[in-house]
Amino acid sequence: MTRRILVLWMFFVGFFAHSQMTSLGFHSKKISVTKDTIRFDSVPINPQRFKVINAQKKVLPPSEYHLIYNDAILIIDSKKYREITIEYFRFPNFLTRTYSPFDKKFIVPNNSNTGPLYSLTTNKKASDIKLFDGLKTSGFINRGLTVGNNQNSVTNSSMDLSIEGKLSEKVAIRALIFVTNIPLQE
Repeated sequence: MTRRILVLWMFFVGFFAHSQMTSLGFHSKKISVTKDTIRFDSVPINPQRFKVINAQKKVLPPSEYHLIYNDAILIIDSKKYREITIEYFRFPNFLTRTYSPFDKKFIVPNNSNTGPLYSLTTNKKASDIKLFDGLKTSGFINRGLTVGNNQNSVTNSSMDLSIEGKLSEKVAIRALIFVTNIPLQE
């Protein structure tokens, strides 16, 4: 019987002791408001369970203030509220710490003002040689479809092309190209 009472007593003592503990990330700050913008912490804060309490110990509605969670900045009317208490939770240190793959002492700052290493204009001189500038072309292409009463439909085409002129300073061309497609019929 005494053993049961002892176990029950230990259970209640542990329960009440645990209920009195506050979280490590919980903070409560009393601030006298002298300006509208207040930075109340150096790390981002958790938006859950954030409270602003006025001097009369009443919780202010969120419409009375504006909060920037990432910078821990509170914007409130300094003429309306002279003293407030802020209750909030901070994010854990491992979430707010800056991680870098490099050691900061080995990083050398870039103090030289070299500017960009690329150029928007090219330094190449435009070429005076215009390829295929002196070529003269002429010709035609015919395509047709022949359909009759007692025969299948047949396509026929022909091309006549004439090219004459200089390709470059040392190379000239003269060509007459003639192609006729004669259809096969059954």
